[in-house]
Amino acid sequence: MKLAILIFNILLTLVFAKQSVRVPRGTKSKDKPKNRRLKGGKDGKIGIPGVFEIKYKNRGHRKNCLGDDTLLYSCDDNEFVEANEVQIGNSLRTMTPHGTVCSDVYYKFSHLEQSDTLSFTLNGTESPLVFSDLHIVYIGRNFNERSPTLAKDVRIGDKLVTKEGPSKEVISVTPTMGGLVNILTFNPHLELKDGVIVSGYSIDETLNSILFAPFRMMYRTFGAKYTNYIIENTTFNALLREVDRYFSYSINIIS
Repeated sequence: MKLAILIFNILLTLVFAKQSVRVPRGTKSKDKPKNRRLKGGKDGKIGIPGVFEIKYKNRGHRKNCLGDDTLLYSCDDNEFVEANEVQIGNSLRTMTPHGTVCSDVYYKFSHLEQSDTLSFTLNGTESPLVFSDLHIVYIGRNFNERSPTLAKDVRIGDKLVTKEGPSKEVISVTPTMGGLVNILTFNPHLELKDGVIVSGYSIDETLNSILFAPFRMMYRTFGAKYTNYIIENTTFNALLREVDRYFSYSINIIS
C-alpha cells in the first residue's frame, strides 16, 4: 500500500512539474526555449547520445480502456447497461474461480475524444466487442485456465473466455474509432454481454492493481459519494487527464 501511495504521489509530482524554464526579463520571444512536449506523428529517441539511446515510434496519445458502449451486467438493475452509464458506487457482475460475484465500481474515467480502437466479432455473439489495443482480454478454454492477452495481440481463431460454456472464437478484428471509458471494480474480471469475461485493466494487471490502490483505499475509507466527487472535481479530473497523457506516452515509447 505504501508503494502504491508513493507511485501515486510521484505521478502527481510529474503532472505539476513545469515543462519550461524561467526566462530572464528582456529575452526576445525567438530566443526563449520551447516547451518540449511530446507530440504525435514524429519518431524520436531518448537517452544519452552515443552512450545509451532508445528509439521509439511516436504514435501519439494511446488510450487503454473499454469501448464506451460496452455492455456490463449491473447487479443494481439486474440487466446489462452501457459502460458510459456506469457510476462509481454501482455494482457490476464479475468472475472469480468460484463463480460470479457482484463487485463495486471504485473508479471511472471517460476519455473526451474519439480514439483508435479494435472491434472484435466473436462467434455466437450479438454485437462486436470494442477495446483499446492495450486492453487485456482473456484467451483460453475457461476462466481458470485464462491467459491475459493485449487486445492488439489477439488473432482470428483465438478463443475468448466466457462465464460458462465454451469459449467464443474470434472471427474478425477491425480497426475502428470510438469513445473509451475506464471502469474498475474491486474484483477486476468483468462480465460482458454474451458472457465474455475480460479484465478491467490494461497493459499489466499487477502493475495497474498497484497504481490504483490509492483509489480503492479512498473508496473504502470515504465511500462512493466522496470518491466520485473527488474524481469528477474539475481540477483533479484535469490532473487525471495529464497523468493519463504522460502514462500513454510512456507506453507508446516502450511498446
